[in-house]
Amino acid sequence: MAAPLQRTATPGVYVRGSRWVAVYLEDGRQRRDRRRRFREAREIKVRATAQEAGRRAGPTLHGYGLEWVDHYAGRGANDVINDRRRREYRRLLIAYALVYFAPEERLCDLDEQRLRGFVDWMCRLTDEDGRRLCDRSVLNAVLPLQSCRDTPPGPAWSATARSR
Repeated sequence: MAAPLQRTATPGVYVRGSRWVAVYLEDGRQRRDRRRRFREAREIKVRATAQEAGRRAGPTLHGYGLEWVDHYAGRGANDVINDRRRREYRRLLIAYALVYFAPEERLCDLDEQRLRGFVDWMCRLTDEDGRRLCDRSVLNAVLPLQSCRDTPPGPAWSATARSR
């Protein structure tokens, strides 16, 4: 019979005999990893806790946005996305949204206030001749971002994100 786990000062790290055991969640399931050194077990626990928190927080705009464009099928029977529109959505996301939002910005953090800031930023943009974007161009740049935000990441995305 194995010796019982004994608590340490670090939550989630236990000692059993001469081994250190890190207990953590991975994909919502409890896992245990045994190591010879306390430092190694603690590193496993910290890394796994950070990964689980990131998974629960959802994908980043940069990570999800470009993959979303490849799989987005539209919002209904009359809104069919063809290859030309898909290329345009990708171009607009890269040219505007991915420039404005930080790479670590989570999709779930894009609320109305953040989108208003994005629109204000685009309204202040000027080209090399000093001209600003017209209202229609601003709307065109906002549409793929709103659709991306309103389309929740499905199980297929989280499976590909885990493999990275």
